[in-house]
Amino acid sequence: DIRRVEAEGGGIVDACYRAITQATGLSPKLESYQVAGITGGTDAMGDVTCFVSEDGIGVRGHGVHTDVVMASALALVDALNRLESRRARVGAGA
Repeated sequence: DIRRVEAEGGGIVDACYRAITQATGLSPKLESYQVAGITGGTDAMGDVTCFVSEDGIGVRGHGVHTDVVMASALALVDALNRLESRRARVGAGA
């Protein structure tokens, strides 16, 4: 299932996060967002960690890429996948 969305935000990462939540239909609260460089040089890798919560469930997402926006998107998608997985386990009584 391919979805095309457009979003605006307070910056490119904010717009990216808004587009992802719009495309997925999920809207957790972004509790924290951290960026760190894990390598140096012109091809430096950006390491992004985010923590999101919704309905009393909190999860951390992680993404690494040479483009910090892509690393941010990967981190949010990772967090959303973990959130849905945790929700399924809680719903199943695990």
